[in-house]
Amino acid sequence: MATWANSDYKFRIPVSIPVFPAGGGGAIDIDIEVSTSPDWDTFWNNIRSDMYDILLYNADASVELSYQRQTGASYANRTLTLEIEQHSIDNQDSVHLIWLYFGNASQSTDPTTAFTPSSPYTGYIWLGRPQNVVKSAANQIGRETPNSVFSKGSGAKVDIWFDIRTYLAAYLDPYNGRLGYEGVKYVRPKSLASDGTNSNTRYSEDDTYFVAGYASIRTIAGSSGTDYAIGLDVITTNGQTHELRALLKVQDLLPQ
Repeated sequence: MATWANSDYKFRIPVSIPVFPAGGGGAIDIDIEVSTSPDWDTFWNNIRSDMYDILLYNADASVELSYQRQTGASYANRTLTLEIEQHSIDNQDSVHLIWLYFGNASQSTDPTTAFTPSSPYTGYIWLGRPQNVVKSAANQIGRETPNSVFSKGSGAKVDIWFDIRTYLAAYLDPYNGRLGYEGVKYVRPKSLASDGTNSNTRYSEDDTYFVAGYASIRTIAGSSGTDYAIGLDVITTNGQTHELRALLKVQDLLPQ
């Protein structure tokens, strides 16, 4: 997912940023805040104690983002919240992706820039493994038999992950010593009824996550005895749109 922005940095992880304002909207610049978990050993065991070796980049790794550490950051206590200044996004009814890079022992200057955040959106880092994975989910429209079928009760909340690696173009030449790929710019979660209408009451907008090569939707609610087409519209850094779908059966099983 995307080219490697800086060869001096050993690690990176995607950050998901849900942006769903009332009424939607187009392009906008937003402030963001992202907290790192104290349980994330790979991060805390590989950064400098002064936290200078942390960088953030946009989805295609072409722009380094301006950020600061929130007051109270502590390497000893494993406490860190990053505040990102005026990141440009294309679509406000979606979940955007940025990259957090870390792990460069030679980075001896502080890259942060002080600013005053304004109504920041929250970014999320997912540290778990994908479960309930859908493969070959594109071009679901028009198929008589769905590729993947999941079931849940109307009160259950279930994460379903889509393997998006096969839909991203691989670049022919390496960059910064690593093979590059087309990146994910943003995704739009979908829960479609039989008439094709989408309802955000059947998925959790803030619980859409990325790990390298995967993206998820958290399915919620739904009417017992009803089938839904659930999934993601994936917009790539090269301008492609992939419609990834699976079938979700909602059924509350009760004793006879």
